[in-house]
Amino acid sequence: MTPSERVVVATPSYFSDLTGLLRDEPKRNVANYLMWRAARSSLSYLDKAAREAAEEYSRRRTGRKATTPRWKDCVAAASGAFSAAIGKMWVISSGLEEKNDQ
Repeated sequence: MTPSERVVVATPSYFSDLTGLLRDEPKRNVANYLMWRAARSSLSYLDKAAREAAEEYSRRRTGRKATTPRWKDCVAAASGAFSAAIGKMWVISSGLEEKNDQ
């Protein structure tokens, strides 16, 4: 990124608030939060024991009784990772692409 590039920020207060939070919050808390976010985003790729620990934590936190079926986790991961490609396939299959070209 260069100084001449324009950046559109929808909520500038977010960055000013974040700056204050990062300045005032103990560094250990910030590091723990970042590590938790990184670990949490990788849980679905880990072994069954790690996934079960995450499910148990989620059930205790939310009061939910049932475990999310593995296939739903896989569909959500694929949908998130390939959202642009899936969206493009839907546009093509719906015929909207031809309508927009006219």
